[in-house]
Amino acid sequence: MNSPITCKMCFDEFDDFRRPCSLPCGHSFCTSCLDSLIEDGKLKCPSCKQMHFSVKGSAFPVNYGMEDFMSTYKLGIKEKPAICSSRMAKFTDYKSNILKYVHISEDLKSQLEDYNHKILHRRKTHEGLLEEISDLLKANETAVNYMKEEHIKVEKLLENISLLHRKVKAILAVDHCDSREQSLLDVAKTDDAVSALEQWIKTCKELPNESIFIDSEKVLERPICSLFVSTTLEVVSRPVNFAQSAFTINEKIAKILGKETLTVEKMTSNLERLKMLIKAGIMYAIKTIAGNVWSAPLTFDDDKICLHYLRKETPPDHVHTVKHSELISTLNIDSTMVFMNFAWKEKALGKVHIRLEPYTPLACQFRILCTGDMGKTYAFTRIHEVGSQHNDSYIAGGDYEFNNGNGGACIDEDAVQSCNFYNRANYEGLVRTASGLYDKSKSTQFRITTTNLGGGIDGSFGKVEEGMSVVHEVSKIQKGTVRIVDCGVFLPFN
Repeated sequence: MNSPITCKMCFDEFDDFRRPCSLPCGHSFCTSCLDSLIEDGKLKCPSCKQMHFSVKGSAFPVNYGMEDFMSTYKLGIKEKPAICSSRMAKFTDYKSNILKYVHISEDLKSQLEDYNHKILHRRKTHEGLLEEISDLLKANETAVNYMKEEHIKVEKLLENISLLHRKVKAILAVDHCDSREQSLLDVAKTDDAVSALEQWIKTCKELPNESIFIDSEKVLERPICSLFVSTTLEVVSRPVNFAQSAFTINEKIAKILGKETLTVEKMTSNLERLKMLIKAGIMYAIKTIAGNVWSAPLTFDDDKICLHYLRKETPPDHVHTVKHSELISTLNIDSTMVFMNFAWKEKALGKVHIRLEPYTPLACQFRILCTGDMGKTYAFTRIHEVGSQHNDSYIAGGDYEFNNGNGGACIDEDAVQSCNFYNRANYEGLVRTASGLYDKSKSTQFRITTTNLGGGIDGSFGKVEEGMSVVHEVSKIQKGTVRIVDCGVFLPFN
């Protein structure tokens, strides 16, 4: 079984039918065994488990060295002299021992080659990183030097204006002239001061140095720098026209570093960078409604990303933006969760999370008013009713039209036509229509049940998942004094 002239798989001696063939990994087996191992053109070495590819065992090269050794080995066994049997046995054991080490060395050689490949790959990776770091250090050193020069220039400007202001104050302090010579001297001083101030103002209006900020941004946007700074998802280096000097220096810098509108794909390809942008307060969604740009900020609530309601205002120039419709398209209709923030007078009462029913027109209408997709929103509407009867207990709101319970026209016809299809037990936290069935004039009004009452009720479309204590607090306050100060939807980004 341990003979060097036998196959290590079937333990039969090699012969003309079972010829020894070598696999690329270095291990040898008979052609018959190799044929039996091939499946779908693939063969896994029984010794090292390395995968090889062939349609038949005889396609692998014959180990002629093994065959020569077999011939010599067999001849030695057949012709061994009777008088040297013990010595020949020792010699055979010696050769078997050598062959064993040959097999071991072949295995180790294969492992070393694989190990060497891994080392070479990592070495090249580190060399590439070293080259990148070297380039980064050079670019960073250049940026630092430019910033130092600009800093010295600005410090000098600040020093000069302080000196000029002192001179101007001294000139303004003179309220009479003792002589004609003194008058001429004062006029000359005034002219010099005005000229110096004009030159100083002209120099300031040439700031900032656009090129150094673009070079700085190119350095900071490199992936390795993202470990240390909150950088951009995409750097846009483009010339900015400052011919009209109405912008402040900070506004000019913001325009130099201005970013294009991003896509959801770009945002989600680097969630860590996206989180940095949101935490920095420079991520907004935008939408055009009736020719006007509306915007909505993105914020964090623990680990959840919040898309707040749209408001009729353009976002700041320096922020990153994404199309509002793209974010809405990512919502999971099976499990959408919205939020509302309540306040009483100047006191924040807290946030309520509401999980909406899937495939429900009423829920869709509710979500649209939370995000303000159509320019209408629950934001800054009042809780206009607090009900507490023997068969019902709730708070009611949602009148975006009149804010007193007399309005709230539907924005989705399907919501009115199908509201009676959603019948649920009237338990604590149930979110349902407040208008009764088929009332288009108050379709967007809603109620949140505050006690477990049981029994079925039509028009339900969601439930409070978090913040029921806030709802209870609202129910204890006089109606009409609590407002929804913020609302929106949680985005399904991890």
